[in-house]
Amino acid sequence: MKDKDCSDKDFVTDLTQDGICFTFNSGRNGSVRSTMFEGPDFGLSILLDVQTNESTTGQFSNGLKVIVHDQNTFVNLHSGFNILPGTHASVAVKLRKVGLVLIEL
Repeated sequence: MKDKDCSDKDFVTDLTQDGICFTFNSGRNGSVRSTMFEGPDFGLSILLDVQTNESTTGQFSNGLKVIVHDQNTFVNLHSGFNILPGTHASVAVKLRKVGLVLIEL
């Protein structure tokens, strides 16, 4: 993805009880980005300009909460990690598929 620039059209916004959620690559705008590569040189790299008057990780703090998930899946709001303004994070993500097993009685 390093050779493709993102814009505000790659994000979908939703108002939640915890603030504004900006979802990247949701597919709701008609396209889904993908890459065959991983790592800091070829994977996803996002630079965000946090406007502290517009973002929050909780009722009394500023920053961003980052949750990585597939499109059209349940989002566990208690997962993820926080990034405070003026800091950076380098994160490795690994796909883990979880299935539901139905047992007939």
